[in-house]
Parts: sequence; structure tokens; C-alpha cells
Amino acid sequence: MKLKKPKLINYWRENGEKALPYLKDRSVTLEHVFDGKAVYRRYEPGSDKEPITISSLEDIIDKAEQYVYSFHPYIYSNVTNKGWFVLDIDDKAGDFELIKKIAYETAKVLGEDRGDFMLKFCGKDGFHIIFEWEDEMSESKCYQIGREYAFELAKKVYKRMNSGINIDFSAADQQDFLAANGERSKFESSNTNHNSLPTVVFDTKILHKHGNIRSPYSIHTSTNLASIPVSPDEIINFRKKHAAINS
Repeated sequence: MKLKKPKLINYWRENGEKALPYLKDRSVTLEHVFDGKAVYRRYEPGSDKEPITISSLEDIIDKAEQYVYSFHPYIYSNVTNKGWFVLDIDDKAGDFELIKKIAYETAKVLGEDRGDFMLKFCGKDGFHIIFEWEDEMSESKCYQIGREYAFELAKKVYKRMNSGINIDFSAADQQDFLAANGERSKFESSNTNHNSLPTVVFDTKILHKHGNIRSPYSIHTSTNLASIPVSPDEIINFRKKHAAINS
């Protein structure tokens, strides 16, 4: 159901400042809703492929007035020469309780490794993990180390779950990456033989040039649920209704 414009604008007035740090200093793809359909826009209208940027709450409100539900910032910033690690945790069978458990275990592993990460509900069926790499680097290196780190996370989560799950990777360049990483190939081969086990997707396919992710507090256009941060300690009790934009 399409949100009425006053409600959409009001939502972003209340939550825009919290989303702003994830939108500044990087290109942003906008997700509008027109006639009940999601429409994506990467460039400023009438420009010669000038990327869209957001630098203030006023910019966010202006976009909300154009029926923008969701902002998708790019993973890599050409302004700071830094990038994010991004992981989309999903489940092929739609078992939301399992996904919460996997997200919890992944967050626990991250908590032991580093403290500065965000765990958030994606707005539909899964969870996202985001943190910024400390060092400046090239865009290609950002994606390379992101895929490698996702694999290391998966191995640790697999162990914490007592090998009771399959973990699938859906990187866009999966075959090249598997060929370059014999350890991963061995892990995935032994892992996916257990066809009776539930399969969780550690989705790294967005780790590529122009890759972007729904920002915190953006609204998923198919559910009207907000992509809100969730504390790892509260995730087991999390319900999708907690992300309703009027909650």
C-alpha cells in the first residue's frame, strides 16, 4: 500500500538525521514509488550522469516530497576513499527465526573481532551488517577484502552452529573467487553436501562497482517496514511489526 505523502515526509523528518551519516560523502540511488511501483534513480535529472548526493536533512525531505521511500548509498565513497563491509544475511526457505539466530551468532563473532558495526533489519526477510574499513583503499580492494572477510565470518558462524546449517555464497564473481581460494572451495564443498540442513545465504553479490545497500531507516517498498538497527542482544525477540513506520 502506498504511503500518503504527509506520512512519508513526517517519517523522514523524524528519522532523517539518523540516516544522514550513512548518506553523506557518497553517491546515492533513490527508490521512489509511483503508481504502486518502485522506480530507481541513480543520477540527477537532466544531468550528464551526475550522481545523486545527500548532504542535509533538507535534502532528505526534498526527496521524500518526490515519494522517495528508500535511500541506497554506495558501498564505496569516492570522497573519502573508504568503503564499507556489507553482508546481507538471508534464508532460502523464508525461516525468519533461523535468520535471527544466524544474525545473532554473526554479530557475536563480530563483537569478538571488532565493536564498530551495525546490525539492522533489511525491511523484509533478512538482516544487514555494515561497518566501515578503517584504512583508505581502492574500490576494487574494498570489494575483495569484503568477500574474503565474509568467508571468514561464515566459517566461524558455521562452527558456532555446530555445522548444523549450509552456508551459500552468492557473490557475482563466485566462480572466480572460489577458484582463487582453495580453502573456501573445500569448505563450501563439504558444507553444501548436507542437503537436509537449512541453507542460509551470506549474500555478497552487492560487493561490486556501484554496489549499494538500503540505508538504515529507509522504508522497504514491498512491505512499508523500516530498515531499523537492531541490538544483537534484542534480535531473538525482534518481530517485523517492530519495524512498522508508525510503531
